Amino acid sequence: MPYILIISRILNILRDIGFAYFYIRSIPAKRELSIYKRTFSLCLLLFIFIMSSVDLIDIFTYTVISFLFRGICIFLYIRSTNKISVMTSLYDAILIDTVCVVNHNIFLTPLTRPILNAQAIFVADPFINRLLCILITNTVSILVYFLIFKFIQLKNIKNANSLQIGLLLLLSLVSIYLNSTLKLINDIDPGQAVQLSIFAIILQLSLLLCIAFFERYKVVLYRMQRTMLENEAAMSLLESIEAHKKNDELLREVRHDLKNHTLSLEHLIKSGKYEEALKYLNNLRQEYMISKSYIQTGNDILDGILAQKLGTAEKEGISVSVTADFSYIKNIAGADLCIIFGNLLDNAVEACKILKDELRYINIRANVLGDMVIYTIENSCDPELSFHGGLPSTTKKEARRHGIGLHSVKRIVLKNNGEIALSGDSGKFSAVLSFPISER
Repeated sequence: MPYILIISRILNILRDIGFAYFYIRSIPAKRELSIYKRTFSLCLLLFIFIMSSVDLIDIFTYTVISFLFRGICIFLYIRSTNKISVMTSLYDAILIDTVCVVNHNIFLTPLTRPILNAQAIFVADPFINRLLCILITNTVSILVYFLIFKFIQLKNIKNANSLQIGLLLLLSLVSIYLNSTLKLINDIDPGQAVQLSIFAIILQLSLLLCIAFFERYKVVLYRMQRTMLENEAAMSLLESIEAHKKNDELLREVRHDLKNHTLSLEHLIKSGKYEEALKYLNNLRQEYMISKSYIQTGNDILDGILAQKLGTAEKEGISVSVTADFSYIKNIAGADLCIIFGNLLDNAVEACKILKDELRYINIRANVLGDMVIYTIENSCDPELSFHGGLPSTTKKEARRHGIGLHSVKRIVLKNNGEIALSGDSGKFSAVLSFPISER
C-alpha cells in the first residue's frame, strides 16, 4: 500500500476514534473510571477502528462484519463508561456506528473514491495533490461528524425500544449494500457513474438527516411531555400546600374550641344523656373532618405533598406507613420535591390499585448513613412486573407517556446531587433515593 494511503488510513482511524470518544463522553450519566480502566477503554476504542479498517474478505461481507464488530465494541465501551440502560446503550452504539459507516460511504462512490485514494488530479505537483486529496476527505468527514455531534445529542433519556434499534440497523444495512454494490461496478459509463455517485451521496446524507430529525423529534416530544408533567407537579404542589394550610387551620380551631366541647360532653355524660353525647361526637367528627393522612415530617412542603398523595391512597384502601424525617433535605426546592415524591407516590398508588385490598401497602422510611440520607419508598405491585429500558412496565392507558415521569424524577434527583435506584421482585417495588444531608 502506498505510504500516502497508509497516512490517509491512519488519519481516518484517528478521526473516527476522536468522534466516537467525544460523542460517548457527551452522554450526561458518566462513570468515573480509574486511570487503568480509562487506559483500557481507550485501547479498546483504538482496537475497534484498527480492526474494522483491515480489508480481509469480499467487500460486502467484510463491511457487514466490520459494522457488527465495531458496534459490539462501541456498545461495550459505552457500558463501561456510562450509567445508562442496556437498550439505550445499544441504540447509541448503533447510532455512532451508523454515522461512521455513512460518513465513510460518502467517499466510496465512483465519483469520490479517487479523492479518497489520492488519485484525483487537482494540481500538477503529485505530492501536493495527494495532500490536497487527504485534506478534502478529512475536512468533509470532520464537518459531517461535527454537525452530527451538534445536531444529535446523545442522552440517557431515550428509553429506546427494539423497533427504533431495528430501523437504525435497516438504515445502516441499506447504506452498506448501496456502496458495496457501487464498488463492484467496473465497466460503467462515466456519465452514469457520476449520476450514480450523486444519487448515492444524496441518499447517504438523507439517511443521516432522517436519523437527525427523528432524534430531534424525540427530544422535542420529551421536553413537551416533561414540561406538562412539571406543570402538573407545580399545580399539585400548590394544592398540597393549600391542603396543609387547611389542616393547620382546622387543628387550630379544634384546639381553640376543645375546652368548650369537652365541657359540653362532660355535662351530657354526667347527666346520663349518652345518646346525645354520641350524637354530639358525630357532629364534631363531621364538622372537623381532618384527613387521617395528616403528617409532620420536618419539611412543610413534603407534609402537604404526602398529605395529599397518601390521602388518595387511603381512599383506595391502601395501607400507609411513614417513618421518615424529611428535614434532612430542606435545601431541595419545593417544585423538585413535588416532582420526585409526587411521581413516585402516584406510581405506587397506581401499582397498588390493581391488587386485592389486603395486598395494598405503601411504606416510606429513612436511614442516615454518614453524611447521606437514604429514603426508601416500597409498595406492593404485580408479582409479574417486568422492566423495559430500566423502567417498570406500565398499566396506564397513556402508554406513550410511560417513563417520562420517572425520567423527570431521575433528572431532578441527579440535579440535587442525589442517586436513585429502582427494583422490583416478588410483588414488591422499591425506589431508593439518597441525598447529601443539608444543614438543618
